Amino acid sequence: MKRLFIADLHLQPNTKNQKTTTPLQQIVEKNQALFASLQEIYFLGDVFEYWVGLDHGEKFYHQDLATLKQLSHTTKCFFIRGNRDVLFSTEDAEALNFTLLEDPSVISYNPNDPNCNKNILLTHGDFWTTRFWDKLYHQLILNNIILQKIIRKLSIKKRTQFAEFLRKKSNGKHYQTNAQQPSQKIINTPQAVKNLNTQSDFNYFQKTSTYEVIICGHFHHPGSYFTDNNTPLYQLGNLRKTAKQHSIYTLLLDSTLTEPTFILLED
Repeated sequence: MKRLFIADLHLQPNTKNQKTTTPLQQIVEKNQALFASLQEIYFLGDVFEYWVGLDHGEKFYHQDLATLKQLSHTTKCFFIRGNRDVLFSTEDAEALNFTLLEDPSVISYNPNDPNCNKNILLTHGDFWTTRFWDKLYHQLILNNIILQKIIRKLSIKKRTQFAEFLRKKSNGKHYQTNAQQPSQKIINTPQAVKNLNTQSDFNYFQKTSTYEVIICGHFHHPGSYFTDNNTPLYQLGNLRKTAKQHSIYTLLLDSTLTEPTFILLED
């Protein structure tokens, strides 16, 4: 069984109605063989630069939505909301033939093996940040269904203004906009992710289920790390742009392999 984990695409709205193909379209087209071999794809948040509803998405993300629908027709696709797409609803997921997961969620390391007792914790990662505006996204909006419904009833213009305001506030210099090659098995995590090493955070997740591996996005520091209690932590990369191409570090979990593998996807 092959599963791909991807986060922080930060797909840009096509506000100028450009006809050119998007980076996501190009990446999927160039890596057709890989995507055709997958049984599941997990999108771990911040797929969109901002998401304020399907009515806005169909107008300004129509090319990327078509690509996501194409993927979901042949592969099971799962979605965990990030701080940029916190308003992504169950109805939005159903429109794309996606399954919306809670943040955090726990899945089996190898669901095809009945004897496998190893679990993976999936999360976007913004829960661990100490930045005020990221906390606001997660605690005030993500966990408040009533507030979400109120915001969704606003006009597209008002929702977009609200999203733009929070987006600007959440930008931080500790995020890495040009992801480097994944780091390898370092114990001392970068400054940007040091907040993951507080035992209280992991105790919070332990109440839900036990897990032996963590996969997250949000911080734009791709690499394999260890937490304070030696839990393997795989951080996904973000979509980066150079003069010639776009690329993103994703994580491939193949049941025939013993360890997850970072895969660089390019357009």
